[in-house]
Amino acid sequence: MRHDNRQYSTGLKEQPAGYRFSTEAYDHFQVIFIVRGTLHFTTSVTRRVLSAGEVLVLRIGSAFRLSCPQQAYRGVCVNVFGACAEEFSGEAVAALAAQPLADLAHAMLREIRTPAVGTDEVLTGLGIALCRQALRQVTGTPAPEDAARYWAERARQALLATLTTGRGVREVLAAVPLSYRQLTRHFIEQTGLSPKQFQQQARLEEVKRLLATTPLPITTIAYETGYPSSQHLSSLFHRYTGLTPLEYRRSMLQVL
Repeated sequence: MRHDNRQYSTGLKEQPAGYRFSTEAYDHFQVIFIVRGTLHFTTSVTRRVLSAGEVLVLRIGSAFRLSCPQQAYRGVCVNVFGACAEEFSGEAVAALAAQPLADLAHAMLREIRTPAVGTDEVLTGLGIALCRQALRQVTGTPAPEDAARYWAERARQALLATLTTGRGVREVLAAVPLSYRQLTRHFIEQTGLSPKQFQQQARLEEVKRLLATTPLPITTIAYETGYPSSQHLSSLFHRYTGLTPLEYRRSMLQVL
C-alpha cells in the first residue's frame, strides 16, 4: 500500500532450514522482527544469531549475509520501496527490540492472524510505526543524565522482550552495551531486584495470567513461558505463591 509516495508491504516472513541470502547492495528498506527460530546475520564487522524478540534493520545499499543453517525462522516484516530519505540508507543493523518496537510487531502478528475489515490499512499504519521505531532505535539516542535509570530501563526492556524464550539473563543482557556487573548494579539500584530475580518474577506473573485467563495445560504454559518442564515450573511457582499452578487456577475460578 502507498503512503507518503512510498510503497509499504507488510506480512509474515519465514525461511526454512538451509536458507541462504547475500547481497553487496540491498535494493530496498526492510525491518524483520523475529518471532520464532533463529536467523544468522553477518556483515564485514558483525556476526550474530538472532532469535525471538530481536530485530533486523536492512537499509538501502547495505551489504550482508543471512542464513538458517539448521533451524528455520519466522517473523513479521515491513518492506519499504521508494524510500529516498538518508535515514533509510546505510549499514544493516541487528538489535534486541525495545519494548515499543516489540509491541508494534506483536500487534502486526495479531492482525495478520485474525484479519478483519480494514486490516490492510491497519497493517500499513503499524508497519510505518514499526519502521520509525526501528530507525529511532538503531540510529541511537543519547543517554539521559541519569545513566543508572537509562541502563536499568534498557535491561528491563530486553528481559521483557525475551520473556518467553527461555534464554538466560546473561545471554539476553549481552546485547546491552554495558558490562553485566555494571548493569546489575544499576538494575538493583533502580528496581530493588537483580536482573535474574526480575526475569523470574516477570515470568511467573505471566504464568499467573495464563492460569487465570486461559484453559491451557500446565505443560503448555511451561513451554510458552520458557521453562524446561512443568515440574520445574511447579516448583518455582509454589515457592513464589505458596500454591501449585493447579491450586492457583482453582482459586482464581472460585473468585470468578
